[in-house]
Amino acid sequence: MISRWITILTVAGVVVSGLGTYKFLEIKAAIDAVKERPEYFETVEAALAKPTTHVPKVTALGVVVAPQQVTLRNELPGYITAVNFQSGTTVKKDDVILQLDISEQLANLTSGEVRAKLAESVYKRGVELRKSDVVSEETTERSLADWNVIKADIAATRSIINRRTIRAPFDGVIGIHQLEVGQYLNINTEITTLVGSKKEMWVDFSLPQFYGELAMGTIVRAQLVGSHDQINSVYLNATIIAGDSTITAGSRSRLYRALVTEGAQQLIHNASVEVEVPVGQAKLLSALPVQSIRSDREGQFVFALDPEHEKTGFYRARRIAVSVESGQQGSALVVGDLNNDDLVATAGSFKLYPGMLAQIGDRPDLTSTKQE
Repeated sequence: MISRWITILTVAGVVVSGLGTYKFLEIKAAIDAVKERPEYFETVEAALAKPTTHVPKVTALGVVVAPQQVTLRNELPGYITAVNFQSGTTVKKDDVILQLDISEQLANLTSGEVRAKLAESVYKRGVELRKSDVVSEETTERSLADWNVIKADIAATRSIINRRTIRAPFDGVIGIHQLEVGQYLNINTEITTLVGSKKEMWVDFSLPQFYGELAMGTIVRAQLVGSHDQINSVYLNATIIAGDSTITAGSRSRLYRALVTEGAQQLIHNASVEVEVPVGQAKLLSALPVQSIRSDREGQFVFALDPEHEKTGFYRARRIAVSVESGQQGSALVVGDLNNDDLVATAGSFKLYPGMLAQIGDRPDLTSTKQE
């Protein structure tokens, strides 16, 4: 009986030992196969971190102001006898734009000039006769007074004629009107607008107090509102020439005026513009494509690619925390522990994790990316 159990145990031991040996050899073969298999990697694109100087800016809403602009109005009432301009045309200084009825004043002027000529003659003749004591001094003085009164009447008549004659105060472009000959104008009726030549224009904008005071001579950039969708957006440089002496009580902002010279002809009086205003000191940042910026619960980061020396052409992903300061048209300006020669994963970076093996499928250079 005992010998039977010994035989059974011996056979069982041999079977278990054989199975164990077989499994061990199977696992060892699998481990060896894994060791011989290449490490998994991802293919990404990469770009060099490029240093760039960045000045913090804010955007303010401004308005274009023409240095020479006026709304023409009539000082005296009357009927229109002549309209000497067309809407939107250029006029010269002192050109007659509108003429009100002055027929009565012209008649009075003719009469006054005749009476003045007679009074002058009487006075001069009296002066000659006074030398011979033919006329009294009182008579001579009275004739002089009559002459002066007539000349004053002539001056008053000419003043009325000038006030009924609307002239251009400077060279410029006249606005739109709806005036006709024979139309009666009441006092202070708006006739049209006149905007001077566009050799230079002003841009007025307000900046909140907490940004500090802008120095005179500071360069800002202005762009017409609504032009962002155009292919060739135009920014015009403007120079700060004045700042208001007070801060508004409502918005706690200060009003500034900037002068535009080059490209001023593109601006229209009272047009809205966006003004880019520098509000801080220049600092050095790294420029990267926006595809390289990742974010999670810990914040924004990028994956730098360090060369894998044991495998030529491969890199190890290294996470670097960054903070995006600014960006435009596909590029981002970031602050972080980046070196100028660091390669950063761009397209495909979402597939990486720290320490992962990566291969670069394309390696564009940021020099072709528009930077600020």
